[in-house]
Amino acid sequence: MPPHLQLPEPRRLDSRRSGGGGNNTDKDFPDPRVHGGVLREQIERATLVPSQAPSEGVDPRAVFKVRAKPRLKLEQRGLYFLGDTADWRYFVVPDDPTATKFLRELGQYETGDGPKVLREFFGNIEGIERYGPSDRASPGLPTADFSGVTLVDVLLWQSNDEPEAQNRLRDVFTAVHDCQGEIIDSDARPLSTMARVRVPPQGLDALLNLMVVERVCVPAAPFLEPSDWLAATSDDLTAGVPIDVTVGVIDDGVHSAHPLLRDIVVSECAIPGAAVRQFFDDKHRYRAFGYGIPERARAVDSDRNRVVLIHEGEIDVDTVAIHPIPIPENFTTGKSDWTITVAVACDPPVRRQRREYTAGRFTLDFYRAADIDEVEAWVRQQPRNGSTPLPRDRRRIANKLKPGTQLCGASTLQVRKWSASSANALDPDDSDTDYLVVRHSKERWASNLSEAYETQKYALAVQLEDRSCGIIDLYADLQTQVRVQAQATA
Repeated sequence: MPPHLQLPEPRRLDSRRSGGGGNNTDKDFPDPRVHGGVLREQIERATLVPSQAPSEGVDPRAVFKVRAKPRLKLEQRGLYFLGDTADWRYFVVPDDPTATKFLRELGQYETGDGPKVLREFFGNIEGIERYGPSDRASPGLPTADFSGVTLVDVLLWQSNDEPEAQNRLRDVFTAVHDCQGEIIDSDARPLSTMARVRVPPQGLDALLNLMVVERVCVPAAPFLEPSDWLAATSDDLTAGVPIDVTVGVIDDGVHSAHPLLRDIVVSECAIPGAAVRQFFDDKHRYRAFGYGIPERARAVDSDRNRVVLIHEGEIDVDTVAIHPIPIPENFTTGKSDWTITVAVACDPPVRRQRREYTAGRFTLDFYRAADIDEVEAWVRQQPRNGSTPLPRDRRRIANKLKPGTQLCGASTLQVRKWSASSANALDPDDSDTDYLVVRHSKERWASNLSEAYETQKYALAVQLEDRSCGIIDLYADLQTQVRVQAQATA
């Protein structure tokens, strides 16, 4: 089988990072003098909590939550975004200068002397509080009046080094010992410090009020161990009132011959496969199965009717690379069943706070019937928020790539496909080259990483496939076209 082909080198553009104000909205804001005073009182109440922890790593004393609609761009005020829920956005004030600046801007808002961006930012805030016991309690914890003891996992805020993590663990150990609880196990790694403990009600309350604690949760446990049911009979298990419904089971090894299942399994099929399309649309199939199981032969080699062009490279953060994609004339002529699949993979730094966040992400845009200078002009007209209109005609086919950006745009692996919907979906007059625009966006909080995040390695694959297996030799055509383009740019 022939090997994959190399994509031509991309054209690289400079940084696309731009500034920006707050949330642009025409809403009626509250009186800054009254509202600013309320926010200042809330901050003063939140900061009355005594200091209980040193300031290395994530300083628990500087973790707050804010309630606002619409969602605030906290990073523009220098605040370190941690995560959010339906009601609150969580953030850290990273240092004293940022705290001083925040209070100074609040004063400007309160007196009406600040710019519009401060009126929009503070005017949208409904409340500010310190991260507290209710935020540390995960769903499933017993209520405060439970009897006996309960087993919980205690997750601590991340530290800069192991000694600091051990110091924070000692605070947890002290709280457990004070209530006559039991320490089951612990882990002092700085980025994932935790302890498993067994405590009575007063011990759980102490842990939920401990500032070094990020979250307290019930340890994960399966509802039924395989060893409990593989050899079980109907006499070994009890059941409640029978429920006469049809259910679907997704598993990697359903033992349908088991006596408990033998007479009730109506049908079964292996997935991923053709059967998946019968039950799920693209969105639900992606969420349930991801991109499916890799096939080694297709991953390693191309063939006559299916060609993969690959690129491995590095991009400066907040910049753009425009990749030329060769399109043979035979691939655009006649009535056929063509697809173009684009895959991009990267491994950015990750922050573990309440959930994982990546320090950067890629977005993809696909153009045809244009030359590279036109594409570059469109890209350069785009500010960071993308408010300048892009071509809305057939020249831009990014919005036809499936699944859409909202579904997979935050993933470190994106696989998106375009399928020809009609005989004229591709046109030989479009030119022999399409252009894939790969944009990298660095999250603002990534500026606080211990190691500078200035470049991002990535891998790109573009697959052209004629699924009708027509008479064209797609591989030979592309091989010739890539060679000619390489010679032209040498």
